[in-house]
Amino acid sequence: GDGAGDRDVVVHASGAAAGATTALALAGDEAVVVEASWHGSTVVPLPLGGPFHARRLTLKSSQVGNLPPAKRPRWDYTRRMNLALKLAGDASLDVLFERDAVAFEDLP
Repeated sequence: GDGAGDRDVVVHASGAAAGATTALALAGDEAVVVEASWHGSTVVPLPLGGPFHARRLTLKSSQVGNLPPAKRPRWDYTRRMNLALKLAGDASLDVLFERDAVAFEDLP
């Protein structure tokens, strides 16, 4: 198939409503969709009707700008950014991403 509706975890970070809709469509039964986008005060319409409930999807928010208070003293912005850049360059983590899931040019 085209991979629609068969992912266990989908992370959406495009900041676009159409991207969130795509993330929900890619999620398989009982999957988790992590919303990592920041929408500010924008109202984002999502298709939370039949398939969302029938497939028992979980929509989880991700706040990437702050850390729990107990971790803030050790994980300042510079340390977090250095780790993120190091991990982004680690080719062994490429297996976590499905390059053919949605063609880049088809993303919202």
